Amino acid sequence: MIRFPEQKFSVIILSNLSSFNPAKLSRQIADIYLADQIKEKAKIEPKPGEKAKSVKLPEKIKLPRKKLIEKVGTYIQPKTGEIIRLIFISGKLNARISNRNFPLVASSETEFHVQEARVPMVLKFEKQNKGKPLLMFVYQEGEEPETYESFKLPTPTPSQLREYEGDYGSEELQVTFRLRLKKDKLYFVHENAPKSPLQLTLKDKFTSGNLKIHFIRDKKKKITAFTLDAGRVKNLRFDKK
Repeated sequence: MIRFPEQKFSVIILSNLSSFNPAKLSRQIADIYLADQIKEKAKIEPKPGEKAKSVKLPEKIKLPRKKLIEKVGTYIQPKTGEIIRLIFISGKLNARISNRNFPLVASSETEFHVQEARVPMVLKFEKQNKGKPLLMFVYQEGEEPETYESFKLPTPTPSQLREYEGDYGSEELQVTFRLRLKKDKLYFVHENAPKSPLQLTLKDKFTSGNLKIHFIRDKKKKITAFTLDAGRVKNLRFDKK
């Protein structure tokens, strides 16, 4: 849904296919109907509260290996727990998002365009004072910019992971998810479960592929449930049996 209050105009598109890109299509429809009312294009770096409307193709430049390697690492969005990993493969910098690698093309030492993404995306880096994390700003067409921070993924011990083991059920879905330790890592072991282990990101928060899992504790600090975020499905609750 996109809304233009001053023009009293809205576009609503429903789709059950993520690659359909309804956000982009809704803006294209608005461009047709509001062509004579809205002339100014939004910039790639919007002001606070604004959204980027278009992203120009980059002027490609070649950076020294050192400039690429220094950006390799894991970046987290502190509010959502969303993770983006930057990896170096065959002399090229890639962004690993939702278990897929996207090549990056540099337009400056601090600005990179994400290739092959469904929606144009730009990553910009900013160094802070010594001792503070490297910042990565993610600009995506039609969205407000997100700020990520470089950080080191925690490495919990098997005994720390063991408290998350158990069966978790949803009465609404009539489904049970099973979590078990295998080779000192935590896995979903139910039918059609993700093959990758759960990766701890923040306290009681894990990722597995494009899934985000947040464990819930009671007043006695005992785990009683977790909520599951699978992109278009959010805060789906599973109670520990």
